Amino acid sequence: MKKILAIFVTTVVVASAAFATGTGKAVKPQNSLAGGKWSIRVFFGLAGGDVKDDAEVDNIYGGGVEYTLPNVGGGTTPGSFAIGAEYNTSSDGTGGFNMQNYGIYGAGYFGMGQNGGMGGLEFLGRVGYFNTRYEQGGNDDNKWGFGFDAGLRYQFQKAYIELFYRMRPSIDSFGNNAIVLGVNFPFGN
Repeated sequence: MKKILAIFVTTVVVASAAFATGTGKAVKPQNSLAGGKWSIRVFFGLAGGDVKDDAEVDNIYGGGVEYTLPNVGGGTTPGSFAIGAEYNTSSDGTGGFNMQNYGIYGAGYFGMGQNGGMGGLEFLGRVGYFNTRYEQGGNDDNKWGFGFDAGLRYQFQKAYIELFYRMRPSIDSFGNNAIVLGVNFPFGN
């Protein structure tokens, strides 16, 4: 009799627990990289350093694609992170001098925590591996190396307007930097 009572009490306890927690479908694990957002970046910048001073290159312009990762920190990360690729070229300088850069990067965007109308203002930082190529009169030279962007961006409607300082690899100590204004257009999901 005690065994039957023990089985009955155990069954009631297990059934009560099952009803209390529900019988919903099992949740499949989510891929942590799925659910991000793609965007297209375009930018225009004023060249600086030796590219401006010695080669008289006035500006750069280019574009790229970027994939903003879903919040992989589970809501604890105070910013967003992205990976991307970009290409730029320049206006012609002295003697037909032209500069090109292309490469891949990782980015971080961190809100400045303000309230009100400027709530969309964020710090931006990008670090990547880029190729710098200089061409002039049939001669060219290129070098791979690390580069970075540092500045601010502001969300305006669905797009972001960016203002940042950028540095790309230098060839033979020939500086390659710019002050850049860009627009980032998210699309898709």
